[in-house]
Amino acid sequence: MCDARAWANVGVSLSIGSGRPYTERTGRDDFQTGQTNARPAGVGRNTLQGPGYASLDVRWLHEFAIGSAKAGKRDEDAPAFSIGIDAFNVTNRVNYSGFVGTLTSPFYGHAIAARPPRRVQLSAGFHF
Repeated sequence: MCDARAWANVGVSLSIGSGRPYTERTGRDDFQTGQTNARPAGVGRNTLQGPGYASLDVRWLHEFAIGSAKAGKRDEDAPAFSIGIDAFNVTNRVNYSGFVGTLTSPFYGHAIAARPPRRVQLSAGFHF
């Protein structure tokens, strides 16, 4: 009988978040402070909100025993070699960030950045 744990170690992580707030600004120096970060009258901080965030990550790991194994089972104290594959943002969802809240900007309300797209990494390890 084959033990599923001997074949693979699988992990799944789902990260979900609400949209991050950002502030609406006039883009003018209304208060003669030398900065163009004044808010329109009656508008508070962080009154606008970007879209939500979601990312699905998956990991697969397999461990190979080095040395003696008794009755098909690995001795926990024996050295082992492992290989793994990690995939981040598996669904390749675009997670926008860095929204422009300046009213005079042609990019008002649009994102100027995004979090990383799908990524895959390989790993190897020696445990003793």
